[in-house]
Amino acid sequence: MEYEAVIGLETHVQLKTKSKMWCGCANAFGAPPNTNVCPVCLGLPGVLPVPNDEALRLTVLTGYLLNCEIPRFAKFDRKSYFYPDMPKNYQITQYDKPSTANGHVEFEFTAASRACASPARTWRRTWARARILSATAAWTSTAPACRSWKLFLNRTSPARTWPTNTSTRSRTSWLRRRERLRHGEGHGALRRERECASKGTKELGAKIEIKNMNSFSGVRRALEYEIPRQIEVVSKGGN
Repeated sequence: MEYEAVIGLETHVQLKTKSKMWCGCANAFGAPPNTNVCPVCLGLPGVLPVPNDEALRLTVLTGYLLNCEIPRFAKFDRKSYFYPDMPKNYQITQYDKPSTANGHVEFEFTAASRACASPARTWRRTWARARILSATAAWTSTAPACRSWKLFLNRTSPARTWPTNTSTRSRTSWLRRRERLRHGEGHGALRRERECASKGTKELGAKIEIKNMNSFSGVRRALEYEIPRQIEVVSKGGN
């Protein structure tokens, strides 16, 4: 039986705004720990978050870069989870009504042909969209026993766009196309996550999520490991 790898990419892009997404605290890198914080981004009782209009504008620009539709209505959702890096115990994000929708990115592939000396070129279009969400804080453990942790709250709640795509073969091209976002107006640091699943029929198999890939080589090695592993599991009747 033949299998095809169906790969979705999730790329986090921190927006280069002067203030955070839901409050007026400075979105500045390198400030002393836990100085750019306020009751809003710490999630204290009774606070009222107000969205950053520049972050919304940059998200729409991201949508245009990805050939997206810009809906007249978008909404934010509360994603509840309990980790020290999110003092509110929930993240403000977008789920079913994001700020952009139904976009696409086209890639050109060059493949050597045995029949002729010149390489064959093909185009592939992949689906894409961008959402907006608030970032988490940074937390690190003290080596070597990891018995205590340091929490850096300055990074709590800056705005991030969340471009995603689903493709079979354009994974590296999509990651390299991230430069299109980096050179777009006001975009900054990037982080990548990825999801991949094997399929042998029209029905997709179980989705496996590989988190926090931070290099091209890391993504490549993860795929080289994960795709054969999933094929072996499915071939033996697993899920």
